[in-house]
Amino acid sequence: MLNLEKIESRLERVSKGASHFEWVDSVLVSAIEHGHWAVFENANLCNASVLDRLNSLLEDGNKQLSMNE
Repeated sequence: MLNLEKIESRLERVSKGASHFEWVDSVLVSAIEHGHWAVFENANLCNASVLDRLNSLLEDGNKQLSMNE
């Protein structure tokens, strides 16, 4: 999880023109990596392709999440 100092440091670099691409894991990926819970409100409103990904992730014995978008 990002803390305030990291965010301020990044904003300062961007304001000085030193921006670059940086991959940041989502809340879901972070929860999976650390063994935490993730609660989805209104999951029934998600796009069908998103629900398909979540369903496959939650299948018994599945230990892999493929993110290629």
